[in-house]
Amino acid sequence: MAFGDAAATRAALHDRLSAIEWMLPGHIVADIAVECGAGPDVLGIEILTVED
Repeated sequence: MAFGDAAATRAALHDRLSAIEWMLPGHIVADIAVECGAGPDVLGIEILTVED
């Protein structure tokens, strides 16, 4: 996968994850980050939650 493909995949995944109405009992999803990793086929996903 080329870096351009990874960047497009990262953006699409971020959009899809951000659009989800998360149902985590006792928590609120405050932020989602999807970043390109060390290689062209690596993505990192971080989801920040806050206790409700």
